[in-house]
Amino acid sequence: MFNISIGFISLLCGAYIIGALPIGYWIAQWAGIQDIRRYGSGNIGATNVARALGLHFFFVVFFLDALKAFLCLKLCAELGYSPFVAMLCAYALLIGNAYSFLLQGSGGKGMATFAGIMLALNPGLCVALAMTWLAALSFVRVVGIASVFTACMLPFYALLFTNLYGFVFLLSIAFWIVHRHKENVRVYYAGR
Repeated sequence: MFNISIGFISLLCGAYIIGALPIGYWIAQWAGIQDIRRYGSGNIGATNVARALGLHFFFVVFFLDALKAFLCLKLCAELGYSPFVAMLCAYALLIGNAYSFLLQGSGGKGMATFAGIMLALNPGLCVALAMTWLAALSFVRVVGIASVFTACMLPFYALLFTNLYGFVFLLSIAFWIVHRHKENVRVYYAGR
């Protein structure tokens, strides 16, 4: 399916490093918060940064996190790697985002990174997921729960927009997102 080479290994390592760049952490530092992990949910993602610094920071962090993933996968395509290799790079991006070596293994929950991945790999599905997330957010009013709901819809959308490999890929991503947001689910239902 692919040849394991220095170039291939370097590509996966590069994807991990790009995913591991802690955009939210750095932006919070730039705005005067030494360690955003000490605030709110303890996460470095767009939602927690926005809690501490204001809504406009949500869009900045989300955009930049999505952009780095998008550009990484576009580079992968430009270098002529197959869609299968691109999916492996997508996993590396998510792992880097969640377990950044720059933050001693902590990181984000991956929704912005996932948005960039989907925009690069399947723009039509990305639009459908964005609309689903916005609809869910308007109903539940909690970003993490809207993300979980959107993740749960992934396998159904995959049947419409992708092939078998895409379905397996998106099913695994759905489990990843739900797992990363399990604390959000626990807090949401504990407060009802």
